[in-house]
Amino acid sequence: MAPTPLRTVKVPDEVWQAAKERAAVEGTTVSAVIVFALRRYGAGATNNVMPPTRP
Repeated sequence: MAPTPLRTVKVPDEVWQAAKERAAVEGTTVSAVIVFALRRYGAGATNNVMPPTRP
C-alpha cells in the first residue's frame, strides 16, 4: 500500500485545537476525523454538512 500523501489546509487555531482535544478523548486523530468527514462529503452525505465558505 502506498503511503498517504501529505496535504495542506488552512484551519483556524481554535478549530484545530478543539478537534485535536476531542480526537484525543475519543482515541483517534485529527487526520482520521478529516478523512472520515471528507469521505462522507465526497459520497454526497447531506446531514451535518455545511456549505463551503470563502475565507
